[in-house]
Amino acid sequence: MALKCHFDVLKYYESRNDEPQIAELLTFIGQDYADGGRYEDALSYFKKAGAYYEKLRDSSKMGGNYLLFGFVYESQGNYVENVAANYKALKIFEAIGDKYGEAIVLSNIAGVYSTQGNYSEALKLYLSAIKAFDKAKDIINLTVAYTSVGQTYQQLGNTTEAISYYNKAYEIAKSISNDFAMATASESLGDVYFQKQNYQKAIQFFQAANSFRVVSDYFDLASALSKLSICQTILGNYDSAKKNLDEAWTLAEKLDSKVPVTEYYHAVALLDSATSDWQRRI
Repeated sequence: MALKCHFDVLKYYESRNDEPQIAELLTFIGQDYADGGRYEDALSYFKKAGAYYEKLRDSSKMGGNYLLFGFVYESQGNYVENVAANYKALKIFEAIGDKYGEAIVLSNIAGVYSTQGNYSEALKLYLSAIKAFDKAKDIINLTVAYTSVGQTYQQLGNTTEAISYYNKAYEIAKSISNDFAMATASESLGDVYFQKQNYQKAIQFFQAANSFRVVSDYFDLASALSKLSICQTILGNYDSAKKNLDEAWTLAEKLDSKVPVTEYYHAVALLDSATSDWQRRI
């Protein structure tokens, strides 16, 4: 529906030769195609929009357009082109002094480095992005960036800094009553304490994460419940572990893929080895 409307409006502006509006509509159409998974069509329309932005000398829009290219390349798993597109955007934002745009790009590139296991470089970029988000008072992106820094420190084995940044993310999320971000930070803290083999502490945070989840967060709920069950099994609380696994299975069945999360299988295997009365479902 949105795609058809955007094409109809595009025709109107083309009839008036309104180039700034034409460029905007081409961008919207590209986003529609990207949302529908038609990535090559999306790239085609972003290229058309980019040609107009270049002609109009609209540097800010050109930078934003390269970010959209990066999004599509990321969705395709093409990290090389993703980074290349983001660096083109970075060059533009640096030239026009757009510090906020630079922060977005740095976060994007850091995400790619993290995916590739280059955690040291990812950390540098995330920390640079945090400064810009903080200055811009962008609470949402700041919360995400704090969480990303925590995850990066955790991958580097620095659990003390990981906990510090997860706590910062949680406090900011709490200040704006963002349940999803609070759940993410809580589960991340649970992961760290699990890694440190402090299972009682991990249980507290996994339970907190579940209290913030909404019913539709099937994957996240099933994952946290499975992790909670693992901790309870290790501590010998088998009844609670079974109860949480039952709930995790029910939620996992609602996933589109119908495939339960990896943690579920780990929890089942662990509980199977600890008891003889658990009904195996694998």
